[in-house]
Amino acid sequence: MKPPTGGNGTGAVGATGHGRASGPAGQERPAGAGLQAEPREAEALPPVAILGLEGGDDPSPGPAVARCLRAARDAPAHLVGLASEGAEGGAWDREAFDSAWRVPPPWADPEGFLRALREVVRRESVKVLVPSGESETRALVPLAARLEDLGVAVAAPAHKALAAASGTDLYRAADFAGLLHPRVGLVRRPEEARAAAAWAGLPAMLCPVSGATATPVVTDEDLDSAVTRMTTEGGLPSLLRQSLHGEELAVGAYCDEPGRAAASVAARLPHPLATAGTWTAVTIACPEALRAARRILAALAWVGSCEVRLQRPTPAGGPLLVTGLRPCLPTWVLLAERAGQDLASGAVRGALGLDHRLGASYRTGLLWARRADDVALPASELFEFARGGSRPDLVLPWREVS
Repeated sequence: MKPPTGGNGTGAVGATGHGRASGPAGQERPAGAGLQAEPREAEALPPVAILGLEGGDDPSPGPAVARCLRAARDAPAHLVGLASEGAEGGAWDREAFDSAWRVPPPWADPEGFLRALREVVRRESVKVLVPSGESETRALVPLAARLEDLGVAVAAPAHKALAAASGTDLYRAADFAGLLHPRVGLVRRPEEARAAAAWAGLPAMLCPVSGATATPVVTDEDLDSAVTRMTTEGGLPSLLRQSLHGEELAVGAYCDEPGRAAASVAARLPHPLATAGTWTAVTIACPEALRAARRILAALAWVGSCEVRLQRPTPAGGPLLVTGLRPCLPTWVLLAERAGQDLASGAVRGALGLDHRLGASYRTGLLWARRADDVALPASELFEFARGGSRPDLVLPWREVS
């Protein structure tokens, strides 16, 4: 299984950008406004592989990333899905991917992953690798130089950015940018947990610096139990972050230069629908959230894709607080594309050293919901796909079911 990551995410509004802007800088489209289609470019982008096709309770937006790229005017010539488990539903999505490969998970077996990817590159001529979620990003970024040796560019932030995304650097940058944030205590060793709790207060969230799933703690006993578990599982150091109640917002952004948000879109993050367990987000007009995201990204000199997490504590009307930053495309990346900010294509073009061609406005009032599709196929095919992975000669491409 891949390591757990945070759940649903959200994104931000557009600044100025190179190429064709779809509206004045910083101006959101009203709900219902039509998007003007542009003709496809004659030349397609080279083949792109996408890692992270898992569905379930903590879905990866791999198929959504593929759909964004397919809708682009210079859509890649070939889209390849990379699944680390045979049961990842996105591997069987014929509309999203032209082919799919079973590869070892890079977070558990980086050497096996590189061996398998070498075979994928040889057969599919892949030039760009897109990590669709935070786990995938944190696993691939340290391998960027070795992937470059294979002729593959990674559409992800630089290695040094990962520490800023999950450590105390984020909150130092918020202080530097004049932004508020929850109280945070650093827990490097178990004996530091109670002191961190005295500062941050309980209830709180214990958030591993590695980016793994945060654990809620309400009492001192909860804290002791969580820290003990994380000590054995390698979850320290962690941040103990004050828990707040209020409206959750997110800004999805792409920075083409250090600290310059060339495109962004803001969204409100409702809780999963109680009746269906569906992740949802809604694009909103929130200049305050966009300004906050741009300031924190400028303070971090961020380059690449990310999702800035914000919260407005109750009662309503208070200032926004910076609560986190995910160093990857937002989970609701398809919503951003439909609203007019194709962050996925911007990331791929940026990895290739091309003009991102992102606009400066987006459509508000759009709702996104993630759903799961049923698939029927011969059991032998699924078993064959699931067995491949650790050896390059056993990595099997997806085949059309007759």
